[in-house]
Amino acid sequence: MKKICLIFLLLVFYSYGQDIGIKTPVIRNLPEDYKKIFLNFFINNFKNIQPYNPENKFDYIIKPYISSIAGSYNLCIDVFKAQKPIHIICISAESGEQLADKIINEIPKEIEILHLQKEIPIKRVNLQLESISPIHQKNIKITSHNGDTLIEYKEILSPPAKAVISFNKVIINIDTALLNNKQAAKLMEYLLNGYRIQGILIKKSE
Repeated sequence: MKKICLIFLLLVFYSYGQDIGIKTPVIRNLPEDYKKIFLNFFINNFKNIQPYNPENKFDYIIKPYISSIAGSYNLCIDVFKAQKPIHIICISAESGEQLADKIINEIPKEIEILHLQKEIPIKRVNLQLESISPIHQKNIKITSHNGDTLIEYKEILSPPAKAVISFNKVIINIDTALLNNKQAAKLMEYLLNGYRIQGILIKKSE
């Protein structure tokens, strides 16, 4: 019995204690600012992950590829052991919120060496956009200037609703709010850290 317990503990240590190097994500058709956001998210939220350094020896190496096609996202992660590819997992998502959900919930199930350090709680909040553009819609979606859909259509709220996240100088084209690269990266960072948008307030710029 003691022998079985020891073997079990060794297996647990082996599966959870591997050093993993992550290479800088490859970004296509997306704001370059996303690169650092995704890299930091994996390093800060998954166990045993460090920035890849060719001078260091890692048990595993992972390399993410993130792209956008027609506004949707595609994430692929290549897994290497002893410099040889052993696993590739790809997921697709129609919005940044959906992409964040899949990274948090599906990636740890699909890639056995990746384990979240702790649960990422979901926080449902409102978003405020300041813009000089006239608004004639009841719902609006949010994209980057590259066209990727961070937030699918959400209801435009009226005061006294309060917002936790806000961006100013936003261009709104009919039913789409366009964030610049830094704003889009910041919103993506919020999404990866568990924030989910319930509704959107529009503040008229002076």
